[in-house]
Amino acid sequence: MTKLLPNLDWRTAYVQIADEIMRVSAQLTEVVLDIMKVFAARYIEPALSDLEKGKVVIKDAPDADKVVIPFFSNPPSNYRE
Repeated sequence: MTKLLPNLDWRTAYVQIADEIMRVSAQLTEVVLDIMKVFAARYIEPALSDLEKGKVVIKDAPDADKVVIPFFSNPPSNYRE
């Protein structure tokens, strides 16, 4: 690749190639992020709003630090049976 760039020594050619790769990489990243935003807006956000409509709120639920499920979590340090 460095030989394809006219009138440049290999170091300058290498720097130019690296700069162009970084610039294209940044542009590609922006495109991918924009695609992700469109996907989220089109498919995920409507599904989340449907979940919000049907969510159940439990009043007087126990504090998460006091709930122990032995198979899935270690008991808190102050837990006594």
